[in-house]
Amino acid sequence: MRLQLCSILFVVICVSGCTSPIGDRWLMNVADGDASGSAELVARTHLKPKEPAMGIKTTAEVSRSIFVDVPREQVWRITGEEFANIDRWIAGVNASEGAGVGLNGAPCTERTCEPSFRGFQETTERLIQYDPQRYQLAYQIVEGLPGMVGQATNEWTHQEKGQGTQVTMTIKMELHGIVGAAMKPMMSRQMGKILQEGLEELKVYAETGQQHPRKLAAMAKYHKKLTSQR
Repeated sequence: MRLQLCSILFVVICVSGCTSPIGDRWLMNVADGDASGSAELVARTHLKPKEPAMGIKTTAEVSRSIFVDVPREQVWRITGEEFANIDRWIAGVNASEGAGVGLNGAPCTERTCEPSFRGFQETTERLIQYDPQRYQLAYQIVEGLPGMVGQATNEWTHQEKGQGTQVTMTIKMELHGIVGAAMKPMMSRQMGKILQEGLEELKVYAETGQQHPRKLAAMAKYHKKLTSQR
């Protein structure tokens, strides 16, 4: 998703032993040297995690940072206090909504995200850390994970840097089975790209109050889709 653990975690394929039609189609694309459609194929089958094949578990961790030229209180207002409203600025999420009474002053317990990528499933992201004093938060993806992903978390930190803020996102995923292990390098590359784009979109929104061109394009496409469905 660009951002998202809304968006974040959709770079893997819901396959079990490479036997699903989606998995077969993606693997054929890769064999032909074309992985460009992989994002579109992710999560079309909404499966619960299965037992790891032959006990194989692989951990993938990807981190990206960006400097935002505004005080961290201002950035935290967007990422922390307005946690439920990530759809206002990140291109990977068309719509988001918070629910529940938040921990430690959080605006909600969890948020649901409707991703902008075609064929992706709705995700639910539950806060597991919310620390306004340290400007840190973390959430776990509790619904919408592909079958090969056992667990997934996303941690956000905000460090003062001069008059601005260094924002860092770190995704951690536990991958199951042979397919998960084999796909780890590709997933890490794709996740790095998604995180970087999400941070770029945050930077523009925090510094200017305007949405990034990617977000504007995603919104236009989404509104066109809604209009055609009426």
